[in-house]
Amino acid sequence: MSKEVTHEVKGKVDIIVSTQPSKCPPTIWTVLRKARTIFKVQIAKTNVVKMQCICDQIRSEDFPDREKFWLLYKKHTKRLLDSMRYQEDCKALDISAKNLAEHIVFLGSTTILEVLDKGIKSTLGEDLALYVDRLIDPKIAECFQTEVPSVLNESPVL
Repeated sequence: MSKEVTHEVKGKVDIIVSTQPSKCPPTIWTVLRKARTIFKVQIAKTNVVKMQCICDQIRSEDFPDREKFWLLYKKHTKRLLDSMRYQEDCKALDISAKNLAEHIVFLGSTTILEVLDKGIKSTLGEDLALYVDRLIDPKIAECFQTEVPSVLNESPVL
């Protein structure tokens, strides 16, 4: 049931404003938040399970364009890879910057900002060991009937 509120503008025109939220298409962060929620309750917390959670949410949310989802994912991964501090932290910790960036994006925008602001070690702490392997694997995505654009396989230019 829609609620409407009428506002008078300069005594001449009535404007009807709906007070119910509109149905917006899901964002990358909506999909990832729901995927994280499902992943947290899984017994096996492997990268395959994590990828399955993401792919299931892309399908269940009817994300308008799956390729766009993965391109946005890459964009946020690249944001981390473009940071000199991030690159230096990865080198000091002897960890693949690209692999870690994929996991950090899964953790959400707040974690991305915190890593950029405070550094990897202070943000992720002991959990860092969980993020060594690559997350986005096109072969795994195929198993879940979600196509990952080949652009995600490109090596970052450092």
